[in-house]
Amino acid sequence: MDKNTTSKAERRLQLLQDKKIGWLFIFVGLLAFIAFVYSGREYNRTIIQFKYILLCSIIAGLTIGSLTLKYSRRTNGNSFNIWKHFLWASIIYGSLLCGLFFWTNIHLAKSNLSIIKTPILARFETFRYSHRYVTVNISDFEKDIPVPNIEMSEIKKSNFIVLTLNKGFWGFSFVVDKKLLIN
Repeated sequence: MDKNTTSKAERRLQLLQDKKIGWLFIFVGLLAFIAFVYSGREYNRTIIQFKYILLCSIIAGLTIGSLTLKYSRRTNGNSFNIWKHFLWASIIYGSLLCGLFFWTNIHLAKSNLSIIKTPILARFETFRYSHRYVTVNISDFEKDIPVPNIEMSEIKKSNFIVLTLNKGFWGFSFVVDKKLLIN
């Protein structure tokens, strides 16, 4: 900003506008962080392959990134790095879209409960504060299912797990309840 070409009132207005944009970026970044953490928690409950989540993030980032790039080029010119722009757009808006996907899938779900009995393929215990997991085969792919508050000795004795699934809004099932069986 050149002090010779702008008046004091114009500089003050520009400073207020820059502060508003800064607060907006902080708010969107905080919202994206919350959506990222929520998506990580709900991914363990939802029966979905990771490639769909990754594809959703990339498409959201490219779409919104290209729209904001066109707007920025129209208003500011070519003054920033395109690759950094698309990387941040993919991370921020991909997290927001994935969080929205999981929220709508779970909270707007149809109440079609189904019970599946599936064999446990692998059992493993994680370090310290994380949950224990069992690996099962659901819908032709392997999924790790957390089983918190269950001792490892009970998990080692069990051969099957009974999952109560609810059909989500987008068609992806999510785990409502799980029980270990010895057979």
